[in-house]
Amino acid sequence: MKNGYISLSKLLLIIAVTFLCSNHFNFGQVNTKGFKALNENDAFTGTIRAVIVGISHYRNIPSLEYADRDALAFYHYLTSPAGGKVSIENIQMLTDSQATSIQIFSALDWLEDQSKKGDIAIFYFSGHGDVEKKTNYHNGFLLAY
Repeated sequence: MKNGYISLSKLLLIIAVTFLCSNHFNFGQVNTKGFKALNENDAFTGTIRAVIVGISHYRNIPSLEYADRDALAFYHYLTSPAGGKVSIENIQMLTDSQATSIQIFSALDWLEDQSKKGDIAIFYFSGHGDVEKKTNYHNGFLLAY
């Protein structure tokens, strides 16, 4: 973690991003990674947890207009009946100056530690990103506050 950058590869290793649609969990078919998608007829008995990050006002780079409000809107969606009525105890939300690298990593550690087989883990990020260009890999990064 250098200069507040968060490696996307770290996030992808520990987060299974899902999308909640209507009052049902309708995610389509089995994907190429071997995860079985839920259909609306499947009984979901796990827990939904989320880490939501929205950064509009950065410490050292230009601000964005709506990233923090987008994150808040997603929070309200998840806690609504249409979004699955996710309990607020199962959501960690970080906006603007709260969204430091340390706080984001701490929230992701919480998400990883609490999630069990059959649960749904959601990571939502709205903010700046960047790509390093010094290596052939061109790794992508999310920018913390």
